[in-house]
Amino acid sequence: DLLDRRIVTRAGVPLFVDPLRLAGSDVMSRMPAGLRAATALATIVAMAPDVEDKLAPLRRILPETAVASAWHGKLVVRAMSPDPYRLRRDVAAILKHLRGADLPRVWQY
Repeated sequence: DLLDRRIVTRAGVPLFVDPLRLAGSDVMSRMPAGLRAATALATIVAMAPDVEDKLAPLRRILPETAVASAWHGKLVVRAMSPDPYRLRRDVAAILKHLRGADLPRVWQY
């Protein structure tokens, strides 16, 4: 089983809570919302007053193994891949798009 929980707070107030539980290889491999053959999973959360405006352009560059949604100043991207290096490359492209600038050197490849 995989259990994870991310909480984004501002001044101690939770703005985004993301519990994740993936249990059982059967569910993860066959269900449409499961991981199928993916061995790498990433969640990206961006929060800003105008972040919802970035959703449509972002969806145009997303790989087929990623989805995005935005609401109330929050944008969430989930991406997965059977290849961790490919996922890293996809995440870097998504972050570059959201930032509107090159990533720090540590992310460049």
